[in-house]
Amino acid sequence: MTLPRIFFIGMNRTATKALSSLVSDSGYAAYHFSGRNGENIAKTIKKNVLAGNPPLDTIDDACSYADMAYHEYDDYIEGNLYFRELYQAYPDSYFILNTRTEANWLRSRINHKDGDYLKRCREILGAGAAIENNEVHMHWMNYRRIHHSAAISYLTSKTDRFMIFDTEYDNISKLVEKLKAHYNINTAHWKHVD
Repeated sequence: MTLPRIFFIGMNRTATKALSSLVSDSGYAAYHFSGRNGENIAKTIKKNVLAGNPPLDTIDDACSYADMAYHEYDDYIEGNLYFRELYQAYPDSYFILNTRTEANWLRSRINHKDGDYLKRCREILGAGAAIENNEVHMHWMNYRRIHHSAAISYLTSKTDRFMIFDTEYDNISKLVEKLKAHYNINTAHWKHVD
């Protein structure tokens, strides 16, 4: 039996690495940010969708996918935007909107890689023009709000395998319960990973 995939469609800095570790330490293949050969998940999904191929073409050998982002100078991709295409190609999958309070998430993004992540995003989003940190913060928060609203609206009308998981306040048993029909997730592997 082929297992349904798990897509963690929350933003980076919402325990994506901890969720991937939980799945992989429970014995399942899990991709976080990149696939087995180092190819970035978001870039691969975007390339495949634009070419008319299945979104996971060339990286379809994992059970779970998280941190589907690519924020570099050659492209800025929030791979979570592809939840519709992922659902259309893999409708039996689980879709987990991993989240945390907006203030804590924003603070984590600002401090990620000792502030280098913010600096890089400021340069990318400014496309050569000088923009302020608060403009990047507003871009991130607006994108997050739009993404959450769109994902909730779309996926709740399509599948009972969608859930919101607050990584700060929800007990891990909530996620384990959602996945238990197909996955034996060991809660002992739930831990902070930076």
